[in-house]
Amino acid sequence: MRIPDETVRGRLELPLGDWRTVDGLRDSAVLAILVERGGDDFLVFNRRRDDLPYHAGQICFPGGAREGGEDAATCAVRAGRRSRPKPPSIRCRSPGSGSRGVTVS
Repeated sequence: MRIPDETVRGRLELPLGDWRTVDGLRDSAVLAILVERGGDDFLVFNRRRDDLPYHAGQICFPGGAREGGEDAATCAVRAGRRSRPKPPSIRCRSPGSGSRGVTVS
């Protein structure tokens, strides 16, 4: 099924402002990657390796833990690339960019 771009933009608004850090937990971010194939939209998921100490074998969005002072979009793209090293491209919006996309190849 093809999802209208306006619907996707409205549902995937990025959080603005500071991280909502919680003591004892790590900040992290994920990518919600939509791929269009044959006129239909598909979400991309990862399957975590079976040998990981936490959440082994689980299905998840690509992403990971925050490093240093990076913002949510930077964290999600960096960590997503680590888990999916050869995506054709990643189209994302960073906080404050409105509906304009940024393509990362």
